[in-house]
Amino acid sequence: MNVTITAVLDPSDDTHWPLEYHPSQFDSRDAASAHFEREARHSQEYEAGEILTICTSDDSWRVVIQ
Repeated sequence: MNVTITAVLDPSDDTHWPLEYHPSQFDSRDAASAHFEREARHSQEYEAGEILTICTSDDSWRVVIQ
């Protein structure tokens, strides 16, 4: 199932990530989750346990930063 990401929300204040720096198409929700969790972890702006919200046009889910 192909997934198109429309927004990624920051855990601290629900601001949107600038998606022009990230792919928007993924093969699955798991692939999208892994990408954005890894990016958040490597950015060093987020603490382990914080939660990102990933959105598509008709769905959203949360990812815990490890």
